[in-house]
Amino acid sequence: MAEVVRRYRAVGRAFELAQAAEDHAVLLARAGWADQAATALREATDLHLRLGAHWDVRRAAARAGRVAG
Repeated sequence: MAEVVRRYRAVGRAFELAQAAEDHAVLLARAGWADQAATALREATDLHLRLGAHWDVRRAAARAGRVAG
């Protein structure tokens, strides 16, 4: 998943990057990598906000909460 995130970042695909970063955050959290998960979630949230996708921000937070909790 990290490679997908890097690729979308390199080619400037903001929507796809936001989705991939969110998924990456969930996978990192499941693996117990809380700091890295938080970084990926911040990136996803920032991108979602720039795109005006407020619903996606709420979904990302809920997904991350389910994993962390």
